[in-house]
Amino acid sequence: MILISGFIVLMYTIFFALSLYPVKQQVSAVSGKCIVMAFSMATATLIGLLLAFSMQGQLAVSTILSIVISGIFGHVIGRPFGLMGIVEALMAGFMGGMMGAMLGEMIPINQMTIMIAAMDLFYFFIAAVIITMIRREVPAQKEGLFSARRLPFALLTTLSICIIGGAALFDNVKAASNKAEKTVQIHNHDNHSMD
Repeated sequence: MILISGFIVLMYTIFFALSLYPVKQQVSAVSGKCIVMAFSMATATLIGLLLAFSMQGQLAVSTILSIVISGIFGHVIGRPFGLMGIVEALMAGFMGGMMGAMLGEMIPINQMTIMIAAMDLFYFFIAAVIITMIRREVPAQKEGLFSARRLPFALLTTLSICIIGGAALFDNVKAASNKAEKTVQIHNHDNHSMD
């Protein structure tokens, strides 16, 4: 589940970088800052959460790693908008990375699947809102560049939701079977003790 979510973050970041570069001149500075901040914060929070879950009990290391990795992603996200966009993305990534790592450390490991699935859904929603913002900024004559990416975005989102849903269902079934197996073992152990 952690690897799948990490791969999805990477794919969305690449998609946004490829979508923003051709139309960056048409997006206003204010909208650009908002897009960069929102997407960097969402990406960094998810990265921090995933690292904290995979490095449970090592908050310092997971926080430092999430800030560094979020900074790399932030640089890619903010680059179309110049130095100001990069700084905005780095600061949002710094804050999101710390918050995600702390959240991942506070949540019990048995609630990991539901938290990752929920964060992925929030991430998809934010991505869809940002895509809508960009499309409103781009003039009609340039829209062909961006609307050509509408189908890949819809397919990527649908596929991602299906994969996350399938992985969450698989994790829950696996956890339920492990719980049932432990109950049977305890019951068998109690029966042997009585003998």
